[in-house]
Amino acid sequence: MTTLRRWMNWQIEKVLPDPGQSFQRIEPDRVLFEQIDWSADERVLDVGCYQGHYARAIAPRVRQVVGLDLDRIALHAASFDDVNALCGDGQSLPFADNSFDTILCHMTANLFPRPQVAAREFVRCCKPDGRVILTVCNLSAPYQRVNATLERVWPECEWATVRTSQNRWSARQWCEAITSHDAKLERTYSCNLCWPLVPRIRGRWVIPNRVMHSWNQTVRRITGKPLKTDRPHFAAHDYVLVFRKQGRVEGRAS
Repeated sequence: MTTLRRWMNWQIEKVLPDPGQSFQRIEPDRVLFEQIDWSADERVLDVGCYQGHYARAIAPRVRQVVGLDLDRIALHAASFDDVNALCGDGQSLPFADNSFDTILCHMTANLFPRPQVAAREFVRCCKPDGRVILTVCNLSAPYQRVNATLERVWPECEWATVRTSQNRWSARQWCEAITSHDAKLERTYSCNLCWPLVPRIRGRWVIPNRVMHSWNQTVRRITGKPLKTDRPHFAAHDYVLVFRKQGRVEGRAS
């Protein structure tokens, strides 16, 4: 039994690059850094940057990154050598219209109490022909359904993961809101094919992180389903949505 356990752990170690990294971040991060192109002349706004992990990773690839977050402590705790960090609200961006080539909101879209306002602000601050890149959860996934049910029947639980300040917008709702402001959905990436498993219940892991990563890789290999899909795939837990603001800037290719 010990030998079998060691062999299984070794197999899992081979497929999980960083044991400390949540499986939920691996594929969305791969999309961000391997599937999406970045230009040396673009200006990027990272909305909900927290301590600047993604802002710093993107900074060498672009002309400028501006990080925005409401958490002053997180902003002060981070090192922003290559990033301008500001304390502000994504629902009321402190920038003029058409200020950035790319608006990025990675893994934080569910935190806005007024998502319809955030969607409008993202497009407003994006330049014509610029991009809005958004990562959202699949609320139809078993994981989300189970935890939403527990939130309703046990709202006073101290380890609840869904707070009243968060929204429960689906990918469809985000698409409708952003495209209603003169933007077009350009690409969809379906990440983390973990259906029908429920990896966490109210913030506590019930299926080990490494097992979930291995499951996702196995399902993707068997089905042959690529990250880039025509539409959000039902089995995915997360989606990366890339929107293109309509119009064009003089002198810039469309």
